[in-house]
Amino acid sequence: MGQIYADLAKLRDRYSSLSSKNIRAFPGASGYNLDELLDENGFNVARALVGSEGTCATVVAATLT
Repeated sequence: MGQIYADLAKLRDRYSSLSSKNIRAFPGASGYNLDELLDENGFNVARALVGSEGTCATVVAATLT
């Protein structure tokens, strides 16, 4: 598991009581798809980061297959 996955899982676990209650109150309002990090949504890091517009992670290299 990559470092970003581990850190996001820790963050989700730490604040899960807050996020699971309130995260759907403002779907997409902030641009961050934080609900994608919830277990019921499959902990989809790619979908969570796509809305952050580079503020949470920067891709420095990618390989297309």
